Amino acid sequence: MKKIIILMILFWIQNKTIILSQRCESYTPSENTTKSIHQLISRNGTIEIPIVFHIVYQTGQDTISNAKIYSQLEILNNIYGYYDPKNNSSIPEEFRTKGAIPGIHFCLAKTDPFGNITTGINRLKTEVVDIGCRGYDIMKKQTGGIDIWNTKKYLNVFIGSRKQCPFAMSSFPWDNDPLIDGIIIDPKYIGSAPKSYPFHLGYTLVHEIGHYLGLNHLSISKKKDDCTTDDDVTDTPTQSFNYYNCPEYPQYSCDQSSMFMNFMSLVDDGCMQLFTKGQVDRLNAMMVQYRSELISNSCNEVLANDFVVYPLANQSGQWYIHSQNFGEWTGTVQLYDISGKQITSISVIQSVGILFPKYTIPMPTGIYFINIKGGQFNVTKKIYHLQYEN
Repeated sequence: MKKIIILMILFWIQNKTIILSQRCESYTPSENTTKSIHQLISRNGTIEIPIVFHIVYQTGQDTISNAKIYSQLEILNNIYGYYDPKNNSSIPEEFRTKGAIPGIHFCLAKTDPFGNITTGINRLKTEVVDIGCRGYDIMKKQTGGIDIWNTKKYLNVFIGSRKQCPFAMSSFPWDNDPLIDGIIIDPKYIGSAPKSYPFHLGYTLVHEIGHYLGLNHLSISKKKDDCTTDDDVTDTPTQSFNYYNCPEYPQYSCDQSSMFMNFMSLVDDGCMQLFTKGQVDRLNAMMVQYRSELISNSCNEVLANDFVVYPLANQSGQWYIHSQNFGEWTGTVQLYDISGKQITSISVIQSVGILFPKYTIPMPTGIYFINIKGGQFNVTKKIYHLQYEN
């Protein structure tokens, strides 16, 4: 039977409201994955993973905007690419020193499996009720969904209603079934989602991608007080059970302090705070072993060419920035001088082309840098500015 990760949601029993704090129920992995990472090829620098979102909806309540997708991408890229737990003083010191940055960047796919330009966001209206709960039907056109894209080239995230079942699920990298190798998640938990409290910070997908790339829960034991099994990561303390809600520190299991604030724990979004160095090492090992073709793809080369910057004729310090391939985009644009000092910054919401800055700025002749950043891209353009004189 296919091994999956299942996330749990709030439910009601009789007349008493019960918050089921169990966020995610995990089956024991189908094979031993404790091979030493030192026997595998290490990968330095940032790993880049193209991602495609397939939104399959029956009603307007089941679909989400591009802005929501961009919000989720920003969250993923922050947690996996920039956020350093060592700088977070709210993490207990005994665990803070173990924190690490995975060094992974996610970008929206730029071409589909047939080589056509794509936004990396697919939409399909379906007649199937609660399609996200019907096994893997959402991953197949013939059952009302969208055919999964080549799993060796794309991380496939399917977004569909899961009202009658736990709100997300993911494959493991070693499951080895390309027809169902991806993630399914309810649209309510994509991006920043205040109405979905306490799973409102977009960390559901952070957690699920952890599983997709080879991480287990901190406890995989099916027996209470069993300290003989754990997550196969050396620097996460052994736990005989998983924690839920947002417990107070410290908590103890197996005669040691528990790292319940880990992203692979089952606590609320607001309580998730770190990946460890050991988890990052395991991610690298699993990606090299099982997803080497996926991580061999590059985001930056394509993205850099997606934006064109034109200086305006007879203007001092103003440019036209145009998106060539993926249409409307949302993000920020910042201007820096050669010393790294920021000169100005603007926010962009669903635009194809913009004037930057909004008003001309007197600037001396020299080299400058324009940084264009959004959930699906982070591009820096080097420009030479020649001061215009009347």
